[in-house]
Amino acid sequence: EAGVNLAAVHYYFGSKEGLVESLLERLVVPINGERANRLEQFRRGDGNGTLTLEQVVRSFVEPVYEYRGERGRDGKFVSKLVGRFMTEYGEEMWKRMARIFEPTARLFLEEMRRLSPSTDESQLFMGLHFMAGTMAHTVGASDLLEKDPCGVMGGGRSSRQVIDDLITYIVGGLGALIGYEDRK
Repeated sequence: EAGVNLAAVHYYFGSKEGLVESLLERLVVPINGERANRLEQFRRGDGNGTLTLEQVVRSFVEPVYEYRGERGRDGKFVSKLVGRFMTEYGEEMWKRMARIFEPTARLFLEEMRRLSPSTDESQLFMGLHFMAGTMAHTVGASDLLEKDPCGVMGGGRSSRQVIDDLITYIVGGLGALIGYEDRK
């Protein structure tokens, strides 16, 4: 559809997976940068540098929704695309995605470790995995949640309501999983 020679994909990107990796990197790196900025803003705003689990989750989730909202149709497409890559591609794509997401994953794992220092590393990772998966699924389904086509919610939800409900849900589940108790 782009009107380019298919061989150009291999020439410039090495493979279809290389093209996808390049696309993801271009889209995800700015979001991950904003996630890190949010953590820092919360840290500075608090004064003592200690974050709550809600602030950590908010820092992870909100930049994705804001990107989606700012970019209109393209943002919705990108959000769905990333969710699809997380669930449909095999080990090769996971390795490529890990390279892109690893710095941010480490940053959020570190924050979760601060909140629950006695929790096993593998449990923290599962919490991060569940948070990312729940977020990806919800972002991908946001249009439906906002329109309520099945009529089961008594009308649609605003994007802000979806974000806030998602954050509440993740904080509850993640907090239970890692043994976090809000100390503020």
